[in-house]
Amino acid sequence: MTSFVFPVASWCHSPSGAILRAVASENGKHVVTVLDGGRLWINSLDPVSAKLEPTIFLVGHRSPISALLLCKIEVDGPATDENIIISASEDGEVIMWDIGDGRALQANPKAYPGVPTSVAISTSRKSFVCGGQSSVITILDSSNLEVVATVNILDNWSSALTLRPTEFKALDEVWVVTPEGNVKVMSYDESKPEILLEPKTIDLMATVPVVTMLVQLDMELIGVLDRKTFWILSATNAELMMQITCPDSKSMWEGVAFLSDAVVLLWTKRGTAYTYLVDTNASAGIRPVQEIREPRSVLLTDGEYACVRSRMPPPNDADRKPLSTFCGQLNGGLFSLCLVPSSSPQSRTRLLAFRYVSGQVNASMWSFFLKAEAAESSLKRSDSSLISLKKADSSPALLPADGIMFKNPTPLSFTLGELQSYESNVCITSAVMLTDKSVALGLGSGEICITTVAAAVLCTSQSLRENSSQVLRGHVGPVTALLRPPPDKVHGKSFLVSGGEDGAVAIWNVEEGIQIASFSCHSARIESLQAIPPEAGLKSKFAVLSICRNNSLSIFHVDDFRHIFTFTGHEFPPMSVHWRHGDEIMAVQCADEDRTSYVWMLKTGHLDRIETREMSDDVISGCEGKVINVPFKTVYLAWAMSSQTPASSRACSPILFALLVNLKRLINDVYSNQQPLSPPVPLVSKSSNSPDRPPNRSRVSSPNQPAPPATVSNLMRKMTLSSRQVSSMDTAPGPAKNVHQDRAAGPNPLAQKIGATTGSSTSLDSIDVGGPGTSLSDVGTVQAVLSAALSWSGHPVEGIYVDRLGLKKPAGFVSTGMRGANGYLSILAPAIANSRQEWSISPSFTCIPLAASAVFIQALDWSDEDIRSLVSFYTEKLANFIGPQFSYPSFSFVAKYWQDQISDVQWAARHVFSSYLVKLPKEERTSLVEYWRPHLPALAGHSKKTSKTNLRAAIILGIVGSEQPSLLSNRICKDVAESLDILLREDARGPYRTVGIELISRGFATWEPHLNSSAIVRTIIASTGLSTPSGRDGTGDAGNPGPPGPMNLGLMQVARQAVVQIASLNPGLFISTITLDVAHAKSPSDRIGALKLLGMFISKKPLVILGYLGKIVEAMVKSLDPNVPTMREVLQPIITANFAELVKMYPSVSFHHGSQKLAVGTPEGVTIVYDLKTATRVHILEAKGTQKSVTAVSYSPDGKLIATFSLEENCVRFWQTETSFLNTLAGAFMTSGNSGAASAVGHMKSFREFSVGPRIPSPNANVLRDVRFEWVSDRSVKLMSIQDTQLVFTV
Repeated sequence: MTSFVFPVASWCHSPSGAILRAVASENGKHVVTVLDGGRLWINSLDPVSAKLEPTIFLVGHRSPISALLLCKIEVDGPATDENIIISASEDGEVIMWDIGDGRALQANPKAYPGVPTSVAISTSRKSFVCGGQSSVITILDSSNLEVVATVNILDNWSSALTLRPTEFKALDEVWVVTPEGNVKVMSYDESKPEILLEPKTIDLMATVPVVTMLVQLDMELIGVLDRKTFWILSATNAELMMQITCPDSKSMWEGVAFLSDAVVLLWTKRGTAYTYLVDTNASAGIRPVQEIREPRSVLLTDGEYACVRSRMPPPNDADRKPLSTFCGQLNGGLFSLCLVPSSSPQSRTRLLAFRYVSGQVNASMWSFFLKAEAAESSLKRSDSSLISLKKADSSPALLPADGIMFKNPTPLSFTLGELQSYESNVCITSAVMLTDKSVALGLGSGEICITTVAAAVLCTSQSLRENSSQVLRGHVGPVTALLRPPPDKVHGKSFLVSGGEDGAVAIWNVEEGIQIASFSCHSARIESLQAIPPEAGLKSKFAVLSICRNNSLSIFHVDDFRHIFTFTGHEFPPMSVHWRHGDEIMAVQCADEDRTSYVWMLKTGHLDRIETREMSDDVISGCEGKVINVPFKTVYLAWAMSSQTPASSRACSPILFALLVNLKRLINDVYSNQQPLSPPVPLVSKSSNSPDRPPNRSRVSSPNQPAPPATVSNLMRKMTLSSRQVSSMDTAPGPAKNVHQDRAAGPNPLAQKIGATTGSSTSLDSIDVGGPGTSLSDVGTVQAVLSAALSWSGHPVEGIYVDRLGLKKPAGFVSTGMRGANGYLSILAPAIANSRQEWSISPSFTCIPLAASAVFIQALDWSDEDIRSLVSFYTEKLANFIGPQFSYPSFSFVAKYWQDQISDVQWAARHVFSSYLVKLPKEERTSLVEYWRPHLPALAGHSKKTSKTNLRAAIILGIVGSEQPSLLSNRICKDVAESLDILLREDARGPYRTVGIELISRGFATWEPHLNSSAIVRTIIASTGLSTPSGRDGTGDAGNPGPPGPMNLGLMQVARQAVVQIASLNPGLFISTITLDVAHAKSPSDRIGALKLLGMFISKKPLVILGYLGKIVEAMVKSLDPNVPTMREVLQPIITANFAELVKMYPSVSFHHGSQKLAVGTPEGVTIVYDLKTATRVHILEAKGTQKSVTAVSYSPDGKLIATFSLEENCVRFWQTETSFLNTLAGAFMTSGNSGAASAVGHMKSFREFSVGPRIPSPNANVLRDVRFEWVSDRSVKLMSIQDTQLVFTV
């Protein structure tokens, strides 16, 4: 089941820590900065005002980031600009982030076996190539970051790596530089994939390790950077063309970027940057802009002076001087520079400098132009006298020693906006969930507050203490780690283990608010507390491992409050701890290159030995239990909420408290354990006085009392008293049931315990982490989560939030975000949250407030005018209110929840998809279709037909074709129809067959011309679960998938509803298919399944098959052929039941028990009589000259007469069932040796007719209800007709 988790963050302070690297996107709108703790920031840069603003904080990597790449990959839509961030960390993990909303799209913790120093993307953008501190090169699939090949072709590490395109398709050159300065050129064949070493090599004889390597824009030159020299190589023959030495003898080169095909920018660790001409056939000079004769010769200009190509001969490398120098008052601190390309040929190019001094990051910027025309265009807008391009005959002068000097960069504001004004906010340094509504917060003051989730998210430091049920004091300095033992492991008590900056570990009794024990066994900050797994074999019900900043570890037994051992002497930070129960040893593996393991004896606590590399791996492989030491870990979200406290740097305290909200679990808990419902909820359910709305919920209440108003207390009542009821699977398809039943038998004790106030504290419940049966029952928690998740963009409709649910706009330090792959987080900066900007971040992010709004919309009374206004705002007016910058919701994101098991989520997904598909601009709708069409399974290769991207494309376009078929051309309809057919062959235990069945039935009129309709219907029928499975796993073979497994009730009911939809749309197709299977299927199980389905239609959907009763009866009679006794014996019980339902439901079917004959009237005006003993037709009752439908048929009690009635003719006829001796003899000769032959049927004429007046039109439903015969005697019958007409006939 797809989860829907998002973080609600309470920011403590601005991010701190040095910026190690910064990269700007090609369009100049985004700057990605890397912090020293493995965190990233996505910053927005206004190209006009040059305002730099942090927007999204990325939490994922567990170690420092060693490589960064921005690239363009199509993800859920066409990519026109760089939209992907690829980051690699020292532990070998590679993560793919969306640059728009920061969502972690993919992650591979084992992408590289060493420290990756370079990641490059292939020309086709289908793969990444990673190199680093290992002799291997790994190739990753760009769609999922899986390792597709590992190439062991190098004899040393690769300091830097890049790819260069060639003239051949799927063939790139791989350039690698080793630490010794050797450049190796290899060929990368992406189609295989493999890398082959070529003879191109060059030895740069570098005296220091190479830092980085880049490819020039025209792909003719390759640049290699070491710490003192920048080398220019020919890309065609790997010859050395030029070298540039760092002009600052006291510093080293830090980075390089190409400004154009002739100018390169280099900068040093001290924050000074230089530009150089890299054209080996030209030199450069500097002239005033007014004296430039040929603007095309301009290389770089500040608007007053310009560097131009000179006619002088090129200088030697030793005499090469910079074109320009960027310097300012930047001495001291750590620097990182970033080149921001110009967004247009007429705009400025910018160079950003980040300086880290005394725990603060300062940002500044230089601006310049790469073309004289750009400078002229820009300056003329402000002052036309500043610059004018003139013709001049004088040649450029020689370049001065430092070229153009750019001094005193412009300072930039680089803070989190509103956060600076909330200095009273609490500094939360650690957190752990105690129950599903309470949390323990470790503070920077050394206190531990036990409080509600609402207080943790929305309160400042003062109000947090006021709303805490307990405040535990005992640590000196910040509380850095918290752990909650499960109560069943510690005598049923609610205990808490804490660690602090003071190196102490304490055990607390939370219920009593007292400290039970404290241990001062460390001399530095406690980094983490980890529960030791039972596999470790320690003699304790619950043991804890503490990990200190000085790399020491300690073991505690919490159940008897004992400190066992402290282990010291680890040279490197512990990466993981392992136990071997049989030998009673503990192995501590450290995070160093040699994978050093310290082996400790648990009996005595002494160090036994130290192992490295292979021997270390052997020790680890034999251990049973382990603990991984990471800054934060992905939490199992069995509860509706969990918490994290990520920091921006290892040396800094956490900058925010993140509450992870499982929205689906929250919805489930609000409605008291809502169960999965199938088939899917109908999208549209309209009434005369309400808009499109979710499924109705019947409320059990007194008929004399009005429905309770939708208020906060009413919402709380729903949270504590309501429940979802799902009956056992009905045999008939129908709309999904979605019932909330308020228990009216007295007040609920839980509701009385909680109370109706939002600020009241709650007592702690002893509930295991992730234990079943937990129920969110604190209305304040729901209010806090909704207040943070909803968008407060200033529209008057937001008054409903406050007036009806008691919500309030959160403070400026609260924001939301997204949870992506591997549980990694992207969190909005506070200045961006709760503003119109929130609707403009990305299509995926737009879905969060839309989904959150659905939570409380479901809790309110839909007859209320305010609620209708709210729904109208979100579905019709929101896009216009936000304006052209509104980001329409991601249809790929929404489609994941189209068949969600939680009906509220399912309804919200369908409503959002349909509403915004209609409002989407025409060009974007066309782009949506064109993007997903190539990914359809029908157009993909055979090996990719079941990939997630292909299946998602089939679902998205299947929904589009079902909702808006005019958006798909005939050819695309064919491709989509064939792709949906492929979904039907997916494993029945997965979700894709269910979605495929539903979408085919929803848009059957669109898909039918392009499919084998009978085969599709049979496949869907096979999924109804009405026949005996053909395979144990329920998957069948590739061409004829079997029915689902016995537990897949959702698929069964969706398939049954799909059959109803198809039968309603094309009853002829359905009847012809089902009757063919009933009469001719070789397997009894297939016939039984078809007969059960017919039985469902007879009892539940009688109008659908009303016009085909003759064919249905004919097929069932043939199945009773006495010449096949085995089949007759198996099918007779279900056919008998079906005949009984036919006679009961339809007035045109009659059965005489004594003669075992069945008569059925047909729409063609014929009544056919069958002998069920011989399974043959015996009579055809046909009135001469008429073909009007027979409405009612009835046998007389003695079986000698049959009465028929045609409503269209308003005529009653009587027939004799007994025939003369000669007719009987003739019939016997005709049927001899030909059982069941149609030619043996005797045609009969009525012996009496009565006209009963003019025709009165009436719906078929009224006919089935009102029309029937009632025999008064063997020769007298009463006709009950429409409009309460009663006529008696005697013959």
